[in-house]
Amino acid sequence: MTCRTSVVTVVIGLTLWEDQDVTYIPHCKIVVRGIYTGTNEEWTFSTKWRKSFGGADMDINNIDASGMRNALIALFNTDSRFSSYVRVTGWRAYDIGPNGLMTGNPRIVEFATADFIAGTSTYLVPPQVALCVTTGADDRGPARYGRFYLPAPGKSITGDCRLSATHQTDYSSAVKTFLESVHDAIDIPSSLQESQMVNASAVGSGFEQLVTHIRVGRVLDTIRRRRAQLDEQYLTTAVNVTS
Repeated sequence: MTCRTSVVTVVIGLTLWEDQDVTYIPHCKIVVRGIYTGTNEEWTFSTKWRKSFGGADMDINNIDASGMRNALIALFNTDSRFSSYVRVTGWRAYDIGPNGLMTGNPRIVEFATADFIAGTSTYLVPPQVALCVTTGADDRGPARYGRFYLPAPGKSITGDCRLSATHQTDYSSAVKTFLESVHDAIDIPSSLQESQMVNASAVGSGFEQLVTHIRVGRVLDTIRRRRAQLDEQYLTTAVNVTS
């Protein structure tokens, strides 16, 4: 029997920028960082935001720190969405230039230990388990889709090994709110314009598309890159299978 996964698609209320007919636009990358408390294992996820707006450029130092923190609290510290051993320890913002590398100095915001943002679910999952969020644009071609992975989702799965449709909807709504809150926290100096989320591609000379929706599925995923800093302890047991 084939098991089909339902996907919730949510339109994000971000202001669209009319001129998308460009090959590459330098952007800002915001990286959220955290740990699994009690271990040395770390996790990150990142989103990308448009930088240039017809002469007015986004300044990473103009990202409202309190707005970012409130957005993270609403996502991670509410409604048992993430396991209680997840901690958000801070975030960083980078200006990414035409070559795809950081330019200038990053904006680094580290929370004091007492201010780490904790998950609230008593449901514990292995640290490599994650919720995949796909970011979508309207046009086919390069940069139509991006993704990021949220660590240790705290909602239990159902008998068919998937999140329930109710939990799927909750995650989708929470991520939508988070991204729109980050959007609201980014001001463009001397402009009424706010930054816009993008998918960035390295195809050819580079390409970007504006993110207009997200997709959250019911099947949990795994974080693609682990730092492998958990304290592993192996048990070796002899087996009699050679005679």
